[in-house]
Amino acid sequence: MILLRAVGLAVFIANFFFVYSEVFDRELRIIGGIETTMIFPFMATIGKRNAKNKVHVFCGAAIINEEWIITAAHCVVKGRNKTIPISSNRNNIIVSKGSSSAVLQSINDNIDSQEQKNEPPYYIRDTNEIVISFGNNEKKNMKEVGVQTIYVPAFYDDERFYGDIAILQLNSKIEFNENVNAIKISGSDIPPDLDVNAIGFGTTEQNEYKPSNKLRVATLKTGTVSQCQPHRSAFESNNEDVICCPSELNRDTCFGDSGGPLLGSTKPFNDTITKSINRSSKTNDSVETRYLRSEGSWVLLGITSYGDSLYGGFTCADSDSAGFFTNAAYYLPIILNITQIPQEKLVSNEKVYSFKLQQDASSAKKGFSEVLIFVQIIIIIILFS
Repeated sequence: MILLRAVGLAVFIANFFFVYSEVFDRELRIIGGIETTMIFPFMATIGKRNAKNKVHVFCGAAIINEEWIITAAHCVVKGRNKTIPISSNRNNIIVSKGSSSAVLQSINDNIDSQEQKNEPPYYIRDTNEIVISFGNNEKKNMKEVGVQTIYVPAFYDDERFYGDIAILQLNSKIEFNENVNAIKISGSDIPPDLDVNAIGFGTTEQNEYKPSNKLRVATLKTGTVSQCQPHRSAFESNNEDVICCPSELNRDTCFGDSGGPLLGSTKPFNDTITKSINRSSKTNDSVETRYLRSEGSWVLLGITSYGDSLYGGFTCADSDSAGFFTNAAYYLPIILNITQIPQEKLVSNEKVYSFKLQQDASSAKKGFSEVLIFVQIIIIIILFS
């Protein structure tokens, strides 16, 4: 009887760890990464309130100051006005307040002055309809603020995804605390093969638009010229207008992640990381999700822009696809000019290091296998002692 119980216990434990490892493996492979318990105080979302007074989030953003956030231009552009050519002047800015938009030669020009404004090449979202949410990893617990003014480079090209950046001035200042704060833009060199991390609330499945209600993180790797030029012929390095991250290990940003931050760390990755298990008592999901947590000094490298597949229609995380992120540092002159934030408060010149927030699924499964073998050995010793 004792032997039978021992064998039964061994089988139970073996099955438990096998099932758990499979669950963990699938969780890590969900598109866009894994849910995170880490606090990213600079993360914000862009949405629009519907008829039921609920905010529909369609893009991400990054807080760079108490009254300024940056995102992708395509997040605030409704469509192209093809009767107006795209500006070739890098100093021209599309400025939008309420439902009025104009191309100005200077941010100091008056948008209401008919003498100084030109019709923009794009239709911009009404600032009164936009809701900015921030301050929590769950949408339902986020705070809200409105938008006063939208700034988009007049040379933004929605076909080439050039100049895909927008700067939004909030209609009231955000109060900073431990859960809400600004992020600096990195002025450091971005080499290939750098482990970086993208965060967002975008879709979690390739073939359906199912945005996440909780913040997710995906560890990506910056690409080389040979990897990225097939997707973007003008690509020369990650220090030009875009940063390229080829899809690896079924990881990618996807629809709804646009405008969100691509992060670098000014601290090297520490192999001695804290592991924690987050259990949610508010859902019917009985699956325990394991997270990796570590302290990192985050800097903003890029803004989620678009993805490209070599063969056929684009699918997020395809083996032949690559994600592209607007290089925030490339547009620093525009950001500094519009926001008037002192450069020392906006820019970090610290070196950026590889930093993996997301563990490889294969490594995770290997770890569980090692535990399973260890448990089996212990049981065998007990049985035969």
